Amino acid sequence: MLTYRISGSGAGQYITVTGRDADGPELRIPETMEGLPVLEIASHAFENDATVESVHLPPSLEMVGSFAFYNCPALREIRFSDSIGSFGLGAIRSSEKLADLIFRADRGRYSVLISLLEDVEIALTVHVFMAEGEACFHFPAYVRGFQEDTRARAFHSFIEGQGVAYRETVTRKGVDIRSYDRLFPRAAGDSWQVAAPIALARLRWPWRLSPQAESQYRTYLLEMSPDILPGLISQGRREDVLFLAEQALFTPEAASMSLAEATRRGDAEIVSLLMDTKKDQPPEAEVFSLDDW
Repeated sequence: MLTYRISGSGAGQYITVTGRDADGPELRIPETMEGLPVLEIASHAFENDATVESVHLPPSLEMVGSFAFYNCPALREIRFSDSIGSFGLGAIRSSEKLADLIFRADRGRYSVLISLLEDVEIALTVHVFMAEGEACFHFPAYVRGFQEDTRARAFHSFIEGQGVAYRETVTRKGVDIRSYDRLFPRAAGDSWQVAAPIALARLRWPWRLSPQAESQYRTYLLEMSPDILPGLISQGRREDVLFLAEQALFTPEAASMSLAEATRRGDAEIVSLLMDTKKDQPPEAEVFSLDDW
């Protein structure tokens, strides 16, 4: 049950949600309550909620207050639209399991997405629904910090990881696809945990994916499959594994290295696919070159 207050006056009255008095994994904010539009979520409304896993925000909502979902340890997904003017400072901070943002760009405004991506340093996958279609982008994590220079009696800031560069490809009107795809060699030079989710998201939802960019993603996944495939299976990322199998994007060597883990997890379909791949070598992928960009 949601708790709330009536804000505004006269014909301009609206609902501000202030929290809830019952636990549960799913939180759905309605468009109206008591015949009034739900326009706001108050600051700190769901702070420290230990049970919420999925949040659904209505298109009527205009503002989410500061620290509204701060330190929600089970929170994994937020669904929202670009009707929201802003998420306040720290709205999703310290919710370390948050992995997916499902974003409806009905008006083509991405400012609210920018504010969320800038608010946290954790890795996030953003599914974007537009009038023109559906896209998916993975934004890696990064670390921001300071190092002390004792001789100069100064502190120097530093950033580690690819997350900032990828976040900078999001503009108020959308994701700069060309800039996003051109960053991949940097991610590929990091680790498969950073690069594979980027490649998989772009290939599975190939919004405006150029043949050149597709080639670089496919080549990377195939070449790194001995590392990627066992890792995905151990993480329980079944849909990604099935996609790799469908696209012939792992080698017989990778299949052999992954068979024990798939057997341990009791997934007969995956085991069967791995067994089949051990018999048939997939076609060699086209190699991409940085000189082509």
